[in-house]
Amino acid sequence: MAKYHAACATDSLGDMVDPGTRRPFLVTAFAAGRGRVQGTDLYACGSNFARSVVHAGVLADGATGIVEVAATPERQRGGFLGSPRHGVSSENYTRSAYACAIRLLECISDAQ
Repeated sequence: MAKYHAACATDSLGDMVDPGTRRPFLVTAFAAGRGRVQGTDLYACGSNFARSVVHAGVLADGATGIVEVAATPERQRGGFLGSPRHGVSSENYTRSAYACAIRLLECISDAQ
């Protein structure tokens, strides 16, 4: 964690980064969680972080890693299209919102 200066993740992507910024977080992927995932590849910032990393294929369900979250500097106007991926179904989201992209920096532990 110290190598990346990673913070501990919160539930929602948008709670963690300001528009136009990026930051690394420690997260354990959890496909069966209750939070919504909105979008595909670019996620609405209200999306659940632990489920979004599974949907994006960044971490397998149950795996822990350092994941970077980057929020767009401007609101997405066209909305977000949902899709089923890796055991998580994301939803469409049509309102204007900031988009978050996620990428794996380091896998710390694989799923059991």
